[in-house]
Order: sequence, then C-alpha cells, then structure tokens
Amino acid sequence: MIARLAVAACALAQPLGAIAQAPKTLTITRDLLISPEEADLASVQYMAVSPRGQIVVPQRKQKLLKAFGPNGGVSIIGRSGGGPGEFQNPTRIGFIGDSLWALDPSLSRVSIFGPDLKYVRGFPEPLSLGLGRNDLPIAYSTQAVLPGGDLRAIASFRPTSPRPSWAAGVDSGAALIVRIAPSGEFKKRLLARPLDKCIVEYRYAKGSGTTGIPFCPSPLSTDWDGGTGVASVDVEVSEGKAARYRVTVVDDQGVTRFSRSIGYVPVPATKGAADSLAAIRAMIIKDSPPDAVAAMPNPKPYPNFPPIRRVILGRDYSVWLEERILGPGHRWLVLDPKGVTVGVVIVPNEITLRAAELGTVWGTITDADDVQGVVRYRVGR
Repeated sequence: MIARLAVAACALAQPLGAIAQAPKTLTITRDLLISPEEADLASVQYMAVSPRGQIVVPQRKQKLLKAFGPNGGVSIIGRSGGGPGEFQNPTRIGFIGDSLWALDPSLSRVSIFGPDLKYVRGFPEPLSLGLGRNDLPIAYSTQAVLPGGDLRAIASFRPTSPRPSWAAGVDSGAALIVRIAPSGEFKKRLLARPLDKCIVEYRYAKGSGTTGIPFCPSPLSTDWDGGTGVASVDVEVSEGKAARYRVTVVDDQGVTRFSRSIGYVPVPATKGAADSLAAIRAMIIKDSPPDAVAAMPNPKPYPNFPPIRRVILGRDYSVWLEERILGPGHRWLVLDPKGVTVGVVIVPNEITLRAAELGTVWGTITDADDVQGVVRYRVGR
C-alpha cells in the first residue's frame, strides 16, 4: 500500500528551532512497508542501506543480522557463535560500495560480507597496540570501516603520558577520532570531538559518578553511526535572539565539507519535562549510597529545550536534523551536501528515521507491542 503524506506547516507542529523564514515544505510518499509482524525486529539502534537498496539491521539479542530486499522479503545474515560469519554481539554496520561490514565488540572482530551478503572474511579489531609504549594510544575503539579498507576509531591515551605529534592540542576528555589501518597503524587525524560540558563529574569516599545538567544541549555526532563521514551539531548560543547551533561535516580524509551556523528561536522547557527529570533523579538518589548522594551536585537546569534531537548523515553527505516540535510527528530539517537548506519533512509518531539521502529515507515503524517493521519513503521537492 502506498501512503502519501503532504507535509504542511501548522501551529501544532512548530519547530523549536523556528527561524524567520520557514524552509520549503516537502512531500513524502511511502513506497515500502515491511510490517512489524513480518520483519519481527526489536530494539533497533542501527540500520545500513546498500547502494542497491538492501536494508540491514543488527539484532543483538538474536546474535545475527536481518536483511530486507528493496522490494521486500527477509533474510538472515550470520548466526550465534564465534566462528567465521557468526556473532556474539553485532552492533554497528555499514556498506562500502555493495560490501557490508559488521562490528562485534564481544568478539573484537570486523566481518565483511559480499554483495550477495555472504561471508567473505574477518579480521580482529586493533584494540590495544600501545600497551608497551607511553607514546602510543592505550586503546582504539573502532567506529567504522572506511573506503579503501582503513578504519575510523577513537584513540585513547593515558592522562599523564606523552603523546605523538598527531595527538597534540586535544583537551583531556575530548574524543580524538583518527583513521588507522586494520593493523592499528596511524594514518590520519580526522577530528576531535569536544568534552561534553553537560556532564558533571563528582567524587565521594568510595568512588565517583556523573550527573547531567537538565536540558543542557549536549553535542551531537554521527561518528558512532557507521557512516563514511561524520556530522556534528554543537549549540553555540542557547538563549535569546542570538541563539544558534553549528552543523559541521567532515569526510573520511578529515576534510571539512561544510560548517554552517543556523539560528533558532529557543522554546522554554516545560514543567512536565522538568518533573520527569526530577523523578529520574529521585530514583537515582534512592538507589545510591548516602555518601554518594551527599556529594552529588544538583546543577541548575537550562531554561530551554535543546534545539536538535538527532542528526543523520546521508551516504551522499546530506544532513538530516530532527527538530523538537510542540505537536505530533517528527520534523526533520534537510541540508544538501553543501549545507544549503533543502526543506523540511514531517513523519508520523510511530516512524523513526534510521538512514537518509536526498530523495529517500528509511526507518522503522513500531506497533503497540514495541515490535518494529521497516519503511521507506520517497522525498519530493
């Protein structure tokens, strides 16, 4: 069944990041629906789509991947185990051309599957090559396989150890993202993600902990989403007429494709949202030892909601920004690969976008039992 949804601005769906001149509204047409009953997905976090339209989703509890054809149909990739093509904890996935890669942190392994989604080869993640040297990272955390076979990873160092020149100038607590060979050989520094200032650390006699500042706009990034490049969103000013956030896109060579500042009108956080966060804090306090509770800070909440909920970077380097709205549905602001605004789309509440490129978006649909299916929409202009 093909369902057509006209995207129209209305008072109940104004974005939290509304700007003076509204971007063009777009139309989306659903042309693929694999029902929750047929797809039988649960707890979806990641989705990858091949250039040919194959849709792949990890299922961690089942220890396998599920694949869906561009015209429907379901198949299974891998199975539970530790041998070639098997999984213990499949997490992030992606496509390089028509070849699929999948990470399994429990096995510390990267598996490669061909265009027919059959197993081709696997290799170990380079986790801790610098244990015997102070000037090398003590660990790499693999994020993605890049064109040419290199890896994108976060390099971790001892706080007091000397660092190589390529790691200079990075603040403690920041995430240094690098390009490395599968052997662990350093190739190139890609970017550094700043420390999240919305998280407050505290210490007490028997340990330490962290707490978040309510409604503080944490930096957002796609670096863990399996794409070739990385899109990030950082709020520069969160109050008043000067409120704005910056969108930056860096490719797999560390080249900045664009960096654009976007203004928005802040919307005050609601009492209901504040009460929900207060209830969560009360539960944490209830389950914490008295000395931890005594040391736990109670930071003053920010007055406004963060402007952006999620960000997706397309294979074509288009950027999709989910703005918070006051009404039903999910509103996405779309930027082209050069950072120019294309328009906005709104999808129903039950749809969660997982992958996108100009002209097409893919996502999951959730039924009343929290079982998920797969949907695809064509996006018109």
